[in-house]
Amino acid sequence: MSLDDRLRKLTRRIWAVIRRGVVVSYDERKNPRLMVRGSHDRTPVELFLPYGFSYQPPANGEVVYFSEQGDEDLAYATGVTGGNARPPTDYAGDVIFWGIKGQRIRFKEDGSIDISGTKVTINGVEWDTHRHTGVQSGGSTSGGPI
Repeated sequence: MSLDDRLRKLTRRIWAVIRRGVVVSYDERKNPRLMVRGSHDRTPVELFLPYGFSYQPPANGEVVYFSEQGDEDLAYATGVTGGNARPPTDYAGDVIFWGIKGQRIRFKEDGSIDISGTKVTINGVEWDTHRHTGVQSGGSTSGGPI
């Protein structure tokens, strides 16, 4: 192998260490795996998720992935964006857990928490539609949800 061939191979491996792509498909059977379309190829990428978090990334989500020593058979990612679906944060310090349909839990920098969604269920009780029985009108206090 000539020196030029070896340099081309080394250059390809260096460029392959950090790449950006678009999610084509997702397979959760063994280790979560993404099929990612990069600039000119399709690469299987293992998705590492932080402990306690689980999600199925949307198709066409963007991902930055890393390949150990430039070997794309050892590619992994630590997260996927939802593209334009991501809600804006209002203030520095806000943290938002959100879903692709607009549902979200927002921890605001002022210490308050906002929860929104088409249906919010807490311990099996639908927040917007639950009713209390045995309530007397006036200044009485009701019992817990039914």
